[in-house]
Amino acid sequence: MDKKQAVIIVSLLVLIVCTGVLASQAQSRFYVHTNEFTPTLINDSNSSEDSYFTTAKLTRSEENERYCQALKEIINDKSQSESAMKTASDQYAQHTIVINNELKIEEQLKADGFSDSICYIQDDTAKVIIQSKEKLDDEATKKVQQVVLNIAKIRDIVITNRE
Repeated sequence: MDKKQAVIIVSLLVLIVCTGVLASQAQSRFYVHTNEFTPTLINDSNSSEDSYFTTAKLTRSEENERYCQALKEIINDKSQSESAMKTASDQYAQHTIVINNELKIEEQLKADGFSDSICYIQDDTAKVIIQSKEKLDDEATKKVQQVVLNIAKIRDIVITNRE
């Protein structure tokens, strides 16, 4: 490396350091003071109803993610036996199908006019919770049963409503 290259490298390093110092000084001017924040409570009659379904879906999603991650670790762990890896792979594929069916059922029920719903599928049973202030009539019940049967091919269906 000759003298000219050394000068160029040193000057670039000086520019990088100066840029970092200027950026940190400029950024400190833009901090938001947390004591100026005033929380606002939104009083919506539907918020508790919506929060049940939102919370339930979020919880289900987190549980599914943890379960799938555990299965992936078994599948990718070379110290596991071949049969354990195969079993985990089969369970992962089956669980992915269940997750997709649950989401498809919820989307179809929303498209069919139900305000919100959550579906849990376990083995050969589906539990569907529908957001409704009154008990579902026979027509609505049959519609839910038909959606579950068409998508997941499950006949054992428990339907409940929640306000």
